[in-house]
Amino acid sequence: MKNIVIIGASSGVGKGLVEAYSETDCQVIAIARRVGLVPQKGNIFPIAFDVKNHDDIKLLMANIVKKYGKINTIIYCAGIQYIAPLRVSKVDKVADVFNVNFLGVYFFLGSFASKKVYADENPSFIVISSIAAQKPESGILAYSASKAAIESLVLGSAIELAPIRVNAVAPGFMETPMTQSFPIVYSEGFISELDKKTPLGLTSVSDVVKTVEFLSSELAIKITGEIIAVDGGSRLL
Repeated sequence: MKNIVIIGASSGVGKGLVEAYSETDCQVIAIARRVGLVPQKGNIFPIAFDVKNHDDIKLLMANIVKKYGKINTIIYCAGIQYIAPLRVSKVDKVADVFNVNFLGVYFFLGSFASKKVYADENPSFIVISSIAAQKPESGILAYSASKAAIESLVLGSAIELAPIRVNAVAPGFMETPMTQSFPIVYSEGFISELDKKTPLGLTSVSDVVKTVEFLSSELAIKITGEIIAVDGGSRLL
């Protein structure tokens, strides 16, 4: 039985992935700060953990392997946003963005890279990036930079950590609990206008989930070091 670890499993893409993999015969280890929001089903095993606790990640991974067996795929979906002009950005807020969005990925990936942890058959690490990495915009530069750092990590680690396959999915704008927490910035008018301008329309959580499922499967067994945009063409605007 395959073990799928989903980090950031309580909302957005992470929650969508938990729901998708719950329909398979995999064991789904769902890591989140708010485990009460994780879907409940027999093959879903929630674990409460804050990804900012970087020093505890190796122990967490060891405990998962001890209880559930070696891990086939890790999918890192945890992420936070910070909206502020560069000139007035707060050090602690920017640090939080990098602690969650980049350093969490860095140390989970490093902990996965052990023969005691990853399964022998098609091991895979997938991280959710953003088109903001390559298309930074005023006001979200900390977020954009954290995602750009992720994409650099993906490229380098795909070489260093083989046979583990390391890939990223870079969505365009999606309506998720994270974006909904900034209603003044991401207003209904903004979303509607962006949807009209985007060649194939805005990205949905389901669109991203399907791409991640493909990347974790045997169909993608020779795909590594890729950043796949799932954005409806919005990066082209």
